[in-house]
Amino acid sequence: MAWACEFPAPPPPSTGEVELTRGELTSPEALDRGRTLFAHQCAVCHGDGRGNGPRAARLASSPADLTASAWQRDLAPEDVYRIIRDGVPGTDMPSWKALRPEDLTALTAFVLALDGSPGEAGRSSNTSDRSNGGDGTGPAPEPVEEPAEEAAP
Repeated sequence: MAWACEFPAPPPPSTGEVELTRGELTSPEALDRGRTLFAHQCAVCHGDGRGNGPRAARLASSPADLTASAWQRDLAPEDVYRIIRDGVPGTDMPSWKALRPEDLTALTAFVLALDGSPGEAGRSSNTSDRSNGGDGTGPAPEPVEEPAEEAAP
C-alpha cells in the first residue's frame, strides 16, 4: 500500500485551471504566510521539510524530503499546488481543499522555496522566466509537536 508522503508523489493530471505567477511564488508575504501554514498544517508529517515530523515515524514510509530539488524536478508549481489542494488519492496525503486559493498559493511558494531557490523549482509556461532573487524564506518552521497519547485505562 502506498502512503501519502511516499517519494515521489505522482503528479496530478494537468487541467490548466491553476496559473501561478512569479510574483505569487516569490513575494515575501506569500512566503511568510506559507511558512506559517506549513508549520500548522504540514510540519506534523514533513517536519522542517525533510520528512522528519513527529508523525513521520508512524507512516509506512518516510514523508518526502521537500528540501531536495530532486523531489521538485518533474513538478511544475501548478502540480505542487494541485497536490496540496487535492491530496494524493489512495495515500495518506490529505486534501487541503478547505484552504483558500491564496493560502494554497502561499503553501506552494513556501514548499518550492524549501530547496533554497524560491520560484525556481518545477517548470511552467507562466513561470519559466523566473530568476533567483535570493532566499527570502528565512528559517524552516519548527516541527509541531504532536500531543502524547494517553494510555487507555
